[in-house]
Amino acid sequence: GVWADPGKKGRVPLCNMPLTPKYTWEETAAEIEIVVSIPGMHKPDLDVLLTDVYLKLNLPPYLLHIDLYEAVDDTRSTALVGSDSVAFRLVKRAQGLWSRLTADGDKKAIAERRQKSVEEFRQRAIEAHKKKLAQKEKDEKAAFNKQWAKEREQKQLIQDRKDAEMQNERDGIDAWKENLQHSNGAPQRGRVGAQKQRVTRKGGVTIQEQQDSDPSDHESDSDADSGDERSEPP
Repeated sequence: GVWADPGKKGRVPLCNMPLTPKYTWEETAAEIEIVVSIPGMHKPDLDVLLTDVYLKLNLPPYLLHIDLYEAVDDTRSTALVGSDSVAFRLVKRAQGLWSRLTADGDKKAIAERRQKSVEEFRQRAIEAHKKKLAQKEKDEKAAFNKQWAKEREQKQLIQDRKDAEMQNERDGIDAWKENLQHSNGAPQRGRVGAQKQRVTRKGGVTIQEQQDSDPSDHESDSDADSGDERSEPP
């Protein structure tokens, strides 16, 4: 097979080295479009990193590094993944034609610029993740408070109904007691003239007796008394 010359560390087979995929690019004053061709691409294995000055695509055995000529707005840029290609639309931070895609100049300076942009990207990602977690916690707390307030309102409504029912029962009992008191204080029918005098003569002596009777008894008793008086001789 074909082997690369790694120097003193031994030979490494070329088939294990990453392959640089083919790509095309074009630009406008506002955007850069890069289309990377990857035959037989397996999308779940695709790894993409884009900072303001660096683009990396990793899909073994393919690996692509592009140090951009100028800066782009990585927060507004997008990638469209197809069946055998990935199309990047990069929004330029400052409008104007680049005339070239990759940075030129001192390789060390370009590498340092790349590393700095990656660190800034990671720091922004950490801050964004923290912000997302904080917002999630805030939303969960707000949802909990809303649910708690709803349950408290429902409990209060149930308690108000119970209190109203108990008050109605108390009012009914009080009304019943009041009616009962009025009934006990009123004169009882059939007891008018509750006491009457029964007059009889025995042995020439007039005897008066008081006893309870119904009014209907007066007439009959009077008749009886008159009869008794008539029965005694003068």
